[in-house]
Amino acid sequence: MKKTNPFLITACGIVSLIMPATAAIISQDGSLYTSVSGSPGAAGGDFGADNLFDQNLNIGDDPGSDADSGRSWAANATNPVVEFELDQVYIITDLVYGQRQFGNNQDRDKHTTANIWASETTAFTLTPPAGPADASIALNFTTAGDTFTNYNLSAPITGRYFYIQFIEAPNSGNTDPTGGSELRFQGDAVPEPSSALLASLSGLLLLRRRR
Repeated sequence: MKKTNPFLITACGIVSLIMPATAAIISQDGSLYTSVSGSPGAAGGDFGADNLFDQNLNIGDDPGSDADSGRSWAANATNPVVEFELDQVYIITDLVYGQRQFGNNQDRDKHTTANIWASETTAFTLTPPAGPADASIALNFTTAGDTFTNYNLSAPITGRYFYIQFIEAPNSGNTDPTGGSELRFQGDAVPEPSSALLASLSGLLLLRRRR
C-alpha cells in the first residue's frame, strides 16, 4: 500500500487555515472605515468625505442622495482625493462606489477613474503618494444616477490604509463639485497566525527532523 506523504497532508492543512473565504462587502454599514479625510467639501452645506460611509447598502441599491447636503461628498478641488483606514489588513478585490448625482445631469459632478494606493502599515496624508497607484479603475460616469456599483480590480491589493484619487469627468468644470454618494471595498480580512497554524508549522518541522 502506498504511503501518503505527511508533508503533503501538513501543507494542505496549512493552506486551508490561511486561505480567505469568499469576498464580501467589508463593513456594509461603513462603521469600520475610520480616520476619513479628503479634499475640502464644497461650500454651502455638509459635503465632507465622511458622507461616503454613512449608509447600509447592497450592490445595486440607490443611495438616493441627489447631491443633498449631508448625504454626499462634493469636493471643491480638481481630481479630488479621499483617504481612510480599516480596522485591520484586508485583501481587496473590488471597489463598490456610487457616483454623486446632481438632478438629471448625466456626466456632471462625476468621476471617470479611481486610482488607489494601499499600505499595510502606514497611514497616508493628503500629499500624493510616491510611485504608481496599486490599482486603477475605470468608473461608469455616463448615467444620471448614483447606483452603488461594483468594480472588480484587475488584481487584488492588500492594505489597511488607503488613498484614492478620483479623476473628474470631462464636463465637470470648476462650478460643478465632483464627488460620490457611497464607497466600500469588497475583500477578506488577512487572518492572524492562529494556534492551529503554528501547531501545523511545528509539526512540519518535527517531521523534517525525523526523516
